[in-house]
Amino acid sequence: MPPPMAEAKLSLYAAMREAGMGSKELGQRLGWTEEQVGRLVDIRRACSLDQIETALQALGLRLTIGIETAA
Repeated sequence: MPPPMAEAKLSLYAAMREAGMGSKELGQRLGWTEEQVGRLVDIRRACSLDQIETALQALGLRLTIGIETAA
């Protein structure tokens, strides 16, 4: 399982693909540049959960966090 932030970024990317939305269109909805959205889904780049949450809200989704027993 990827680290939590990477999982959030991958989930955002998957949601964008499912919605048929690229970085440019999502950026337009958010008032961000295409490059900013590209950095947001890049697992090598730092970002905040607030940014991911904002992007997901623009897609009509919300971020949820869960806890499970460690193996």
